[in-house]
Amino acid sequence: AYADEATVDAVVKQNGLPNSEILPDVNTREELNEYLSKVKSAKEFIYDDPRWNNLSIAAFPVFQNGCFVAVVGVSSPRDKFKNEHKALVLKEVKKAAEKISMTISHIGSIG
Repeated sequence: AYADEATVDAVVKQNGLPNSEILPDVNTREELNEYLSKVKSAKEFIYDDPRWNNLSIAAFPVFQNGCFVAVVGVSSPRDKFKNEHKALVLKEVKKAAEKISMTISHIGSIG
């Protein structure tokens, strides 16, 4: 979601669009752009669909001084990723990404 247009173009050229079983609403490059824009806006990626290896996946961006540098993510068997456990895991992974972002960032001095 944070890649530049040229990088997304290269990935799509080499690998094609995402498998329709994984992202059934993404059938065109424009739909992929919309999907990535939503992920970027939400600052999270959560995939909780049984069609992909029965895993639930979540990822949160890490920023250094406001610039995207990495993600912190988790995968879990889908049948265990429910209710309070799911909420707790998402909260803690998001908190870890935010803590890393704050740790690697700095505020420059003006004096």
